[in-house]
Amino acid sequence: MKKSKLPDHADRRKTSDDAKRALLEKIKATQKAGKPAARDEKPSS
Repeated sequence: MKKSKLPDHADRRKTSDDAKRALLEKIKATQKAGKPAARDEKPSS
């Protein structure tokens, strides 16, 4: 099996999209629970 150190462009984009989606879901869930979104929980990117 070929093992590359860096994922190709599509994989990087997909990972980024997944991360954004997860963050949005977390924010929605937090708002649904009636809690204000924590300002300290910013992604470090």
